Amino acid sequence: MAAVTLVVNEFRSSSETFLVSLVEGLRSSGHQVTVHGLLDGRAGARPGPGRSVALPPLASGRGVLALLRSLVGHPVVWSRLAVRSLRRWGPGPRAVRALLLAAPVVAGRPDVVHVSFSPVAVELADALDLLDPSTSVVVSCRGSGELVRPTIVPGSSEALADALGRADAVHVVADVVGDVVRSLGVPPERIHLVRPAVDLTRFELDETARASLDPTAPVVVSVGRLHWVKDQATLVRAFASVRHRFPGARLVLVGDGPEREALVFLVDQLGLADAVDLTGALPPEEVHRVLATAGVAVCSSRSEGTSNAVLEAMASGVPVVSTRAGGMPEVLRDGENSLLCPVGDPGSLSDAIVRILSDPDLGRELARRARTSVEKGHDVAAQRAQFARIYEAIG
Repeated sequence: MAAVTLVVNEFRSSSETFLVSLVEGLRSSGHQVTVHGLLDGRAGARPGPGRSVALPPLASGRGVLALLRSLVGHPVVWSRLAVRSLRRWGPGPRAVRALLLAAPVVAGRPDVVHVSFSPVAVELADALDLLDPSTSVVVSCRGSGELVRPTIVPGSSEALADALGRADAVHVVADVVGDVVRSLGVPPERIHLVRPAVDLTRFELDETARASLDPTAPVVVSVGRLHWVKDQATLVRAFASVRHRFPGARLVLVGDGPEREALVFLVDQLGLADAVDLTGALPPEEVHRVLATAGVAVCSSRSEGTSNAVLEAMASGVPVVSTRAGGMPEVLRDGENSLLCPVGDPGSLSDAIVRILSDPDLGRELARRARTSVEKGHDVAAQRAQFARIYEAIG
C-alpha cells in the first residue's frame, strides 16, 4: 500500500468535497493518506486527524511558531531541501518560497504526491522539483485548468506543459481533457482516464417520492460555483421563459462565487426575484435535500470536464438537462439519459426544461437510465480502485 499525500486548496470547500470521499475510500482500503491543504493553512484552519496543513503566513505569530515546530521536528528534511533549493536557484525569494512549500510535504515521507488540480501543480512547480527522487507525482486535470485557463491567461499553456511534464502520471476526467494533455507533449502512457464518480450508498432513486412532487410548482435546480464558466446567467434567462409555461416554477441556484451580485441584478431585472433562490454554498446533506425537491437539474456550463453535481443529480434520480460543454457528452446521451443543448443558448435550454416538466413519463425514463449510467460507469468504489492501481504502479 502506498503512502499518499493529496495536495488540495481547501479540503472542505464546496468545490472540493468530492475529494473527501476519495480520501475516505483510500484510507479504508489500507492506504496511508495525508491531506495537505494549502489555503487551509493561510486561512488559519486547524488540521483534523490525518491531515497536514501548509505553513500559515510567516507574517503572523502563528506562522512563525508553525515554522519553528516544523524546523525542530524535521531538521534533516529542511537542511536537505535547503541545499537542493540553493543549488538550483541560488539565494533569493524563489528558493525560499520553494523550500517553504516543499518541506511540509516531504516531511510526511510520501511515496506519491497527488496534486488535485493542474493549476495547483503550476503554482507548486518549483516545490515539486525539490521532492525526493523516490517520490512519484500524480497531477489531476479536471477541466477548467486545461480547457479554459490556457485561453484567458497568457503563457499558461507553457506553464501547464512544464508542470505536467514533471509528473509520473496525469489523471484526466474526460477524453476531451486528455486530448489537451496529449497536445502539450505528455506521453500517452502517462495519461490515465479516471472519470468522476459518486458514492451510490449516499444517493437513492425514490420514484415514489418523486411522483409526489407538485407538477404545477416544479423546482429547477443548478449546483455549482457562481462563475462565468458555469454560465448561470443563461440559465436564469432560460428560466424566465420556463415561467411563461409554468408560472409556479422556482429556480434554485446552489453555490457561491464572483458572479453572485451580477446574477442577483439579472434576476431582479427579469422580474424573477420571487421565483429564484440563491442559497449560497451548502453542505452535502443540504444539497441532497434540495435535489430531492427538483423536477429537473441543469448544467448550463460554457466549459466543463465532467460535472460532479450532474452525476449526483443522476444518482438521485433527477432528470438532467445540460449543455454539450467539454466532456459532458461523454457522460450524457441526448434523449437517452438526459437532454443536451448548445452552449450559451437560453432558448434551447428553456425548451429542454419545459419538455421534461411537461412530460413526466419522459422525466422518469431519463432519470431511470441516468441512475443506471452512474451505476455502470461512475461508482466511487471503482474509481478508488483505479487510483489505487495508479499509485501502486508508480509509487
